[in-house]
Amino acid sequence: MTGEIVWQAPEFEYREKTVLWFWVSIFFGVAFIGVAVWQKNFLFAVFVVVAELLILVWGARKPNMIDFRLTDRTLHVGPHTKYSLGDLAAWSVDDEEPIVWPTIALRFHARLQPLVHVRVPKERLAEVKRALGEFAGKTPWEENLIDTLEKFFGF
Repeated sequence: MTGEIVWQAPEFEYREKTVLWFWVSIFFGVAFIGVAVWQKNFLFAVFVVVAELLILVWGARKPNMIDFRLTDRTLHVGPHTKYSLGDLAAWSVDDEEPIVWPTIALRFHARLQPLVHVRVPKERLAEVKRALGEFAGKTPWEENLIDTLEKFFGF
């Protein structure tokens, strides 16, 4: 790869939520609090309150745009995070239609490091794939349980 590839992308896929989504979430939160009080498990009730508040706040949050820079040896994510492409074991891409921002999942040699998901604009996808292909092989996209649950619950 010669030079560097620079782009901006949202930090996560935002799904618009209706007022009904928030009311259903509150309903389940109240139901869990009722069960916790009935069982006299007040620590669980406190946990449910904190969790419900986080769900409501995070559910309404819009994604920030993040700067990405792919050089001949490093992927820079935002101003402080970088990944060495020499440690890249494999990568896969979810670019089936109608995805606006295709996602590339990067798997590194470190066993305990989770997959790194990077969003790429469609017009830059081909050159990012070509650059990553110089460092590791492409594997088929596999949607994990967390991704499936996020889509199902609209989160």
